[in-house]
Amino acid sequence: MNFGEIKTRVSRNVGRDFTEFNEDVEQMIKTAIRSDICGSRNYWFMLKDYTEFNTTAGVSAYTLPTDFKDELIFWYHESDANSYIELSTLSEREYRDRWSSDDDGEPEGYLLTPTSLIIGPKPDDAYPITGKYYAYLDEFVDDEDENYLTINHPELVIAIATARSFDRLQEPQDGMAWWNKVIDPRNGLMVQLNRQATLRELGGEVALSPRSSVKGPDKSERFQE
Repeated sequence: MNFGEIKTRVSRNVGRDFTEFNEDVEQMIKTAIRSDICGSRNYWFMLKDYTEFNTTAGVSAYTLPTDFKDELIFWYHESDANSYIELSTLSEREYRDRWSSDDDGEPEGYLLTPTSLIIGPKPDDAYPITGKYYAYLDEFVDDEDENYLTINHPELVIAIATARSFDRLQEPQDGMAWWNKVIDPRNGLMVQLNRQATLRELGGEVALSPRSSVKGPDKSERFQE
């Protein structure tokens, strides 16, 4: 299904005139996908192709892609040694305990902020940094737009958006009926999706340890510097 078809289904479920309820329906669908589904877990369909950028001497902070949700791994490539060196993930306290603002050298680790990747120590040269990360799905703009969830799990998106719409209209009883379709522990729509994710992880298609399945870059998309 595409965005327009999902909107029509949700409006019909809620029993409201689509022209009067359009903006609310659109927001409920977007919230269902971004927050309720993608925000709950790092799913295999959210894995982004490898992203690459070069550091600049004296610059520690680099802007994350706008669709960035969570990191899987970052490393840099020693061209002379033909090897990949994984960068350590650090908390803010660990980062500040380890390096001062004057320290520089080859990248060893990084700190994530909501919008930036902070590399430590401060790079003293141009180093090629490569990463693989989980990304939020692109937001819909046109009715013809679609994504993995609307194509493969449209009923899940519809159920959550319908439940949220009833909650918005302060009709909690009707909303709860739709939430039950989503979270029922035996065969809820969200339970089915999570079961698929777990089976893929156990089967090795997406490793349970995010550090164990990376073999090197094959595609790239540059960070903004």
